[in-house]
Amino acid sequence: MLQFRHESLSHDPLHGYIPFTSSGGLPPGEVSERHIIDHPWLQRLRQIHQLQTAWWVFPTAEHTRFQHVLGAMHLASRAINVLYEGLAEICPDVPSRGYTESLLRIAALLHDVGHGPFGHFFDAHYLHRWDLTHETLGAEIIRRELAELIRRIRRNPNSRLEDGETLDPEQMCF
Repeated sequence: MLQFRHESLSHDPLHGYIPFTSSGGLPPGEVSERHIIDHPWLQRLRQIHQLQTAWWVFPTAEHTRFQHVLGAMHLASRAINVLYEGLAEICPDVPSRGYTESLLRIAALLHDVGHGPFGHFFDAHYLHRWDLTHETLGAEIIRRELAELIRRIRRNPNSRLEDGETLDPEQMCF
């Protein structure tokens, strides 16, 4: 059981159990992925449908943006498992595997943080009045609300960032 002290699991209907770092046993000041997942900006995604109103016609299209971003975070780790070795061969100055995986996991987790209700319809029929999109809102949420937490992430479920490495939230604002 001690191996699970640093890890939590969420069960996904597509991916099975998705591991993410938990706050158990972390040194003071260190942040886990769970801190980000539990943040109100991520938790609000539980109330936003990934497929907008499709579930009104197709009742099994009941998928939230929250489920989607957890799955995206999980797939980021799977991609690193396959791609990192080749990336390191052709790009000798690539950051450590732990840093690269943590960066991609958090970027995947946060890629939809700026979405409002009704997805892109909300962008086109509401946010455009202020020349905004869910991407510009997401970048501001990351910079203003989540950046300090992101900088303090030190671990992921499969590997550890090397000493002195911290995640840069600016790398997640596309």
